[in-house]
Amino acid sequence: MGDRRAAKRRILPRVALVVVAFLGTSGIVAVGLATGDPGHPPATKPRPTPSATPVRKVNLSKLPIARGPFCSLLPHSAAEQALGGPVTRTEQYGNGDNATLAPGTSDVSHEFSCAFDAADGSQARAWVFAPPVQTSEAATLAAQARKERGCSPAKAPRFGTPTVATLCHESSPKRNVVTLRGLFGSAWLSCQLTSADPASQVEQRATQWCVTVATTLGARP
Repeated sequence: MGDRRAAKRRILPRVALVVVAFLGTSGIVAVGLATGDPGHPPATKPRPTPSATPVRKVNLSKLPIARGPFCSLLPHSAAEQALGGPVTRTEQYGNGDNATLAPGTSDVSHEFSCAFDAADGSQARAWVFAPPVQTSEAATLAAQARKERGCSPAKAPRFGTPTVATLCHESSPKRNVVTLRGLFGSAWLSCQLTSADPASQVEQRATQWCVTVATTLGARP
């Protein structure tokens, strides 16, 4: 019994020292506690204030985008925020479907597409190629997008690698179209907002819409 009591007396101070050392590193030990004086106020280290990364500086390139159906994953609230109003219709098609790929052009689809329409003709859309895309092919697609008539570079986050963001102007009807395109692994993903609102507003809302699309698709299991 004497040996056990002596051992306890030797162990307890060591435990106390370890606890104090641990708490000391966490920055929450009061000076009064350390000195044995309860009259001193607690001394804490100032915590750093977190700052949000601007949406346009977010790098989305490493997100694992799958080449498959995704329309059910996208929140209507994000589409409504992009459109600036309620969604009146949702359109989607998949790989192998007969679909309208462009105004006046119908063909067998080799992509998965989801579009949200508003009553005023605005549209928030996203689509991903079904076949895998190589980096060299993606670079060609990006170069072609930069050469589209009536388009100029848009301010946007890095949306894949390689990536391209364009602001295009349609004349009939008069609308602004912001499109982000990029390669995520082997998935070529495009995201678009079409609206008659001023270009700066469409650009800003398109950026938020496309970030939501990419992070939503990149987060699925």
